[in-house]
Amino acid sequence: MCLRKQWCFHFRHSYFRLEHFRIEETLLEKTLGLVLVVVVSAVVPIGVGWAID
Repeated sequence: MCLRKQWCFHFRHSYFRLEHFRIEETLLEKTLGLVLVVVVSAVVPIGVGWAID
């Protein structure tokens, strides 16, 4: 009984960590996506201006 209880707690703890990692991963993806958009928005006009020149 004690072993099973411990195992159940361990499983829940692992699941929580996995869930937390998944949330962090999503946040990281959003941050990287935002950075990419900002970089592209900054570089494209410069590139276009340089191409026109």
